[in-house]
Amino acid sequence: MIDLDSVLDLALAEGLAISYIGKPGTLCSKRWSKEEELYIQENIGRLSYEQIAIDLGRSRDAVKIRQYRRGLPAPSRRSGWLTGNQAANILGVDIHAIMRLAKWGCLPVEIIPGVRGILNIRKITLYRWATRPNNWIYFKVDKIQDPHLQRLVIKAQERWGDKWISIGEAAKLLGLAGHGKSLNTRIHRGHLEESRWNGIWFFPLSSVERLKGTIGVGRGAGNKIMHERSKVITRADRWMLHAKRELGWTCKRIAQSMGNPKWNEKSVQNRLTRLKSFEEEGCKHENL
Repeated sequence: MIDLDSVLDLALAEGLAISYIGKPGTLCSKRWSKEEELYIQENIGRLSYEQIAIDLGRSRDAVKIRQYRRGLPAPSRRSGWLTGNQAANILGVDIHAIMRLAKWGCLPVEIIPGVRGILNIRKITLYRWATRPNNWIYFKVDKIQDPHLQRLVIKAQERWGDKWISIGEAAKLLGLAGHGKSLNTRIHRGHLEESRWNGIWFFPLSSVERLKGTIGVGRGAGNKIMHERSKVITRADRWMLHAKRELGWTCKRIAQSMGNPKWNEKSVQNRLTRLKSFEEEGCKHENL
């Protein structure tokens, strides 16, 4: 089967004229208006060629030819935009990591309309995303290939004054080495602010250090202290309360906005119920 797109691309690249076969005098191409050309320029990458053609009453091939003749970039080559592969190269990660982050809603990307499903992200959006502490578990700063972005991330890390540590490092710091089940229990009860990537839990060092001397193995006073720790309001808690009470969002929508695969509709609902019970007890919460 002939790939018409490839034929058109080759013909246009070599400056060949498009020929038409028909009876003399019967073919008359419709002149392009400035409005039509502007519509193509504004919607390339946002709409498929097929949809643009339908909107303009043109053929798909006519739209693509006009794009080339006007020197408009292909959807994946728009100024200020990066493909998923380009974003992966900049961060020094595998494209599959970018795809997982996009699927989980952790990385704000767009998909170029068409059968190939190319991921697209604004360069400025990637920069902002990469300089936020919650996203530093997904890549390593020394692997970043863009020197300017690398400097921005390093400065952001210095301002944060904290760092992410793995569950193994946290267990060692808390004296729970060999008692992973005990630490996992605390994680699932919401005692620690955490994120997860590639099956590994990560925690801010400051969050773990606050639990030093208050956590033990088995039942006892340590568990009572941990119960009190569960009453600490985190940034995630404040956002959930705001979204539920002031924005009127559903638990499902709140979970989707969290940017963390551990949150789903049920876990958000459970946490909101727990926060409500704290208020009924008249607990005074510590803001992190």
